[in-house]
Amino acid sequence: MSIPGTAEYGLAVQQLLFGEHADVIKDKRAQTAHSPGGTGALRLAGEFIKRHLGDVTIWISNPTWANHKGVFTAAGLTLAEYSYYDPAKNDKDFSADGR
Repeated sequence: MSIPGTAEYGLAVQQLLFGEHADVIKDKRAQTAHSPGGTGALRLAGEFIKRHLGDVTIWISNPTWANHKGVFTAAGLTLAEYSYYDPAKNDKDFSADGR
């Protein structure tokens, strides 16, 4: 399959993200690209962010998947973490300090 994939799938993804009648879709400013899996998508996102936004900080959850830190640092991005989980309660921690 080509990088853009099928037009119907791309449109469905864009509508899910931006809303069915979003101007960004109507004006053809949104693009959709297939990636080699979830990790590949994160790496592409990291490279895109680095190239277009420069030296920014990416916030990732703690806990997260083991590969997330490596994927974004390999793209040259700085990482920060935020907590959302309370292991003592085995539940979300909405009062967690994200700094």
